[in-house]
Amino acid sequence: MKRSIVLARQRIGLSFGGAEGYVSLLARAMRERGANVCLMAQEVDDGLVRDGFPVVRAESRWINIWNAYSFARAVQGYKRDHPETCVVAFDRVPDVDFIRAGDGCHRAYLSAMGQERMARVSFKHRVLLRLERQAYTSSRLKYIFSNSKMVAREIQELYDVPDDKIGVVHTGLPAAAAPLPTKSSARSGLGLASDSRVILFAGHNYERKGLDALIRALAQVKDARWTTLVAGKGDISKYRDLARRLGVEECVMFLGPRPLDDLFAAADVFVLPTRYDPLARVCVEAARAGLPVITTRRNGFSEWIEGDWGYVMSNETSVPDLAGILRRAFTADLESMGRRLKNRVAGLTIEKNADEMLKRIEA
Repeated sequence: MKRSIVLARQRIGLSFGGAEGYVSLLARAMRERGANVCLMAQEVDDGLVRDGFPVVRAESRWINIWNAYSFARAVQGYKRDHPETCVVAFDRVPDVDFIRAGDGCHRAYLSAMGQERMARVSFKHRVLLRLERQAYTSSRLKYIFSNSKMVAREIQELYDVPDDKIGVVHTGLPAAAAPLPTKSSARSGLGLASDSRVILFAGHNYERKGLDALIRALAQVKDARWTTLVAGKGDISKYRDLARRLGVEECVMFLGPRPLDDLFAAADVFVLPTRYDPLARVCVEAARAGLPVITTRRNGFSEWIEGDWGYVMSNETSVPDLAGILRRAFTADLESMGRRLKNRVAGLTIEKNADEMLKRIEA
């Protein structure tokens, strides 16, 4: 009988977000391959419970940062009480068997955001950095699954992790994908002209994802008449005000949180000038939908962009750099670029992720 594999994250399920949804998809793929999968979380989608996944519930705290700390301690306690069970943590948890570093490296994130000083005065950052250091340097840790070469390099450089304890498993999507609407029907539904040149930006943390840089870049390329769709959760008021002040309000549509399939179908290119992303899952989704991607070197997805499959900003905060790319992209054959990138990422599947991780876990 195979030993149990516990996948541990504070929240698990597609309703909570991309990283949380990834764990649920991975759990299903592992179970389809015969693994005895159990979930440990503070919150779990009801659908996973209905589908028969055993769940170990951890207590949830009303103060968010205490959730991270108390969950780590709960997972440690579970592992201590069940030493024969394999625990794979998707949060910063010390003393487990394996870690999936899907959230990246917090020390590197603070540096990328220019917030190193915050680590000295912010209780939240001090807690996360302490958990991260304890997790990545634990003598009990067997292996770290990174979702990009960028993150693997950061963890090795900052925490002195040897080569044989870390490897890359790029974030995958389910192999079977639902067909997208046609471009004409998607644009009609959004009130867009059929001959528009359309940018899609999607993300839930507008500051980190670089929405301000995109709006400022649009103001520098008014001769290239892009229409920009902005989707995701966040306070749009200051970004709407920025677009108004810069004279580009009429060409930016703030859509809020919504399903992305019709937006992928309507767009010509996906733009994410992020300041830090371990590997933005939405970029994989956009590429799967046939869109070329414009992003920064601080996004692990940039490792998949070569030649004319998209554009990578060398300086993630440079508005002129992004404006130059947008001007070139306006006249580029974006459809051909998107096809090439789609072929490039075809092998990024959750099924392949499950195979690679199970091979290491069961070794």
